[in-house]
Amino acid sequence: MKNVIVHGIKISNIVKTPGGLIRDSVDHVGNRQLSEGDGITIFGSQNVWVDHVTLTKCTDGMIDATQGSTAVTISNCHFSNHNKTILFGSDDNYKDDVKMQATVSGKD
Repeated sequence: MKNVIVHGIKISNIVKTPGGLIRDSVDHVGNRQLSEGDGITIFGSQNVWVDHVTLTKCTDGMIDATQGSTAVTISNCHFSNHNKTILFGSDDNYKDDVKMQATVSGKD
């Protein structure tokens, strides 16, 4: 995905689920794989801005940006009741994550 803005929402009590069919548009249902319990997953995306979002009590990470995502900005967000706030990169050996550019800006 490219050019995505997530603004002004509250995400809480996210749990791990086995996946299944979900409606992803008015006229399409797709198969969603396992959800690890992340609040927001940014996967192979660029130009993503997460702004004024409140996240609390996610089973896994609150915001994960992985698999070659770049130009990710996280600004003015509030995180609570968790110990895994933000993950940048899949692992040390994933080559597409080396070029990742990310900005984190404090709460206003």
